[in-house]
Amino acid sequence: MMLSVTDFKPIRLIWIAYILPIYAIVISLDLSDVLSGSLFQAFTTYDYVSLCIQYIGFLGVICYIFGIRFAVPLFWKLIFLIDVIDTLYHEYNDWMALVSNQTTLTELLENLGLSIMIHGYYVLLWIYAFESHAIWQKTILSESSLEDNDHEVS
Repeated sequence: MMLSVTDFKPIRLIWIAYILPIYAIVISLDLSDVLSGSLFQAFTTYDYVSLCIQYIGFLGVICYIFGIRFAVPLFWKLIFLIDVIDTLYHEYNDWMALVSNQTTLTELLENLGLSIMIHGYYVLLWIYAFESHAIWQKTILSESSLEDNDHEVS
């Protein structure tokens, strides 16, 4: 099955309190771009692909929190790597723009705060893609045990 809960652990629900503010900020910024029209005027194909990768990564974090097996680990590893490279590129450009434009301390602190918050997102996505063997293994084991039961019955 492509989508199944294989390793739900209630303790992971604590991460929702950390990740919800990040999602709220990102979604509100994206919605403001849509409502202002800048999403359709100033965005390039690269920006649209970047947004898709970001939201797919958000889906991966939600899948980890709830112990859901979705797609395959290789898919999530690629999403993680592409998203990290993209974010590093954007963060570097944002910091250079902030430093060169004589920005205020408030703007610098906001950017620093968002950068720190994003690290948790990447930790969770990394764990889901690379370290969540129980999420991926249980389904493989249960599928093989079902096959074994079918052989025993016949």
